[in-house]
Amino acid sequence: MDYEEIIKKAADKTRGDDALGQEPYFLQTVAWFQYLGLLKHNKILPHRHHPDLRDVLKAGELEPRILELLPAVLILLPEAVQLRKRDIPEDLATVIDDIQNRRDCKPFRGILPQKYCHWLKAPIIDIARRRIDFRSAPRRRSTSASNFGDIIRDGRLKLCLTQESFAKKYNLSLRVVRDLEQGKTTASIASLSAILGVFGRTLRA
Repeated sequence: MDYEEIIKKAADKTRGDDALGQEPYFLQTVAWFQYLGLLKHNKILPHRHHPDLRDVLKAGELEPRILELLPAVLILLPEAVQLRKRDIPEDLATVIDDIQNRRDCKPFRGILPQKYCHWLKAPIIDIARRRIDFRSAPRRRSTSASNFGDIIRDGRLKLCLTQESFAKKYNLSLRVVRDLEQGKTTASIASLSAILGVFGRTLRA
């Protein structure tokens, strides 16, 4: 195969991948993983969509990061994916079983164990869990304190930050962040203004 044929073959593959990247199963899976804070993609916006495991696996063929996350998601966040046990392929079932029984794991579709096992203890999983819980939680009656708490919590989750990392990044008191998210009004006006300012919000009289 000469140089021109190699270039042509690479271009054909790129066009094919681009076309597959516009398929609904891919767009919806990436959008959902973005909504949960598990992925970042510069062309697909976050969206609430509950994908089927088969679609997630197909999307993972184009975006390996999805396959890297998948074992941890199915173990720690099974509600994040529409799932029936008979839909779990044998290689994925084996990986999950090995993790749960603390056996030596094998690569999963080209993903090394140290990569997919890393997500089992990643703080981002806790953020994804809160987003799922928030999605299904009943709406609370609004008060000024809870409104502030909602703004701060939702904004922090959109930044994919834990309370600790948010407070550290913006030089804020962790206790103040926690209290405000719980609807407590112990913070000073200056502290509240500083936190709301992170999200482009201001206090109004």
